[in-house]
Amino acid sequence: MNDFLYIRGLKSVAHTVFGVSAGQKFYYDPQFSTRMPYSSGQQVKRSMLEVFLAELGVSPAPVTFVSNLDKSGKLGEGEPWSACDPRHPDQLVGGWMRAQKGGDNRTVKRRSPLSISAMRPLHPLLAGMSSENITFDRSDRPALHQVIVRDADGKQLDEEQLTTLLKGTDRSVLRKWIPENTRASGLFVYDVAVDLRTLFCVSASDTEPEVTPAIREALQAAGWQLGL
Repeated sequence: MNDFLYIRGLKSVAHTVFGVSAGQKFYYDPQFSTRMPYSSGQQVKRSMLEVFLAELGVSPAPVTFVSNLDKSGKLGEGEPWSACDPRHPDQLVGGWMRAQKGGDNRTVKRRSPLSISAMRPLHPLLAGMSSENITFDRSDRPALHQVIVRDADGKQLDEEQLTTLLKGTDRSVLRKWIPENTRASGLFVYDVAVDLRTLFCVSASDTEPEVTPAIREALQAAGWQLGL
């Protein structure tokens, strides 16, 4: 039996953002002397997971947003923390990684059972790029996602302090501004390899942990079984 399932997809896009923090990815096609847009496999996976969750009728795993205040009281850019819990369908299929600063907690990571190629133009004459601003925005579900803001001493602000900090400003802690991104249009193709061996299981190894001890106990209590 083959342990992998192989899929090839074709997608038509029109004035679409392949959003990345450093702007639209592209490569240079020497034959046609033009820049060609492409999307990373991570972006393809994100789109696939959104459709996956919509078909199941469930919400994505909650994300904890951690931000810090500097000595002057200015709110700096933080980091999103994944739930690292396979009971959420998008986590089980999409994988995760959490590496907390300070070294007090071990890094936990799960490699996604989906190996996805970049989504690239079907042909140089069938795609193009043109520029605008986008955001990494989770403000549509404020009750789902958690926000953590720390002061310069590392102390977490309570809800009242956070409200006072944001009062009179248009700053959102659930939105990251990504300026000057280009848009792509055309026909694009991508490839997916599904690892059937890890699709519905997680490793219980202590040397390279995929879950925390607390999550492991919760999984066993929910009926998950240890394999051989």
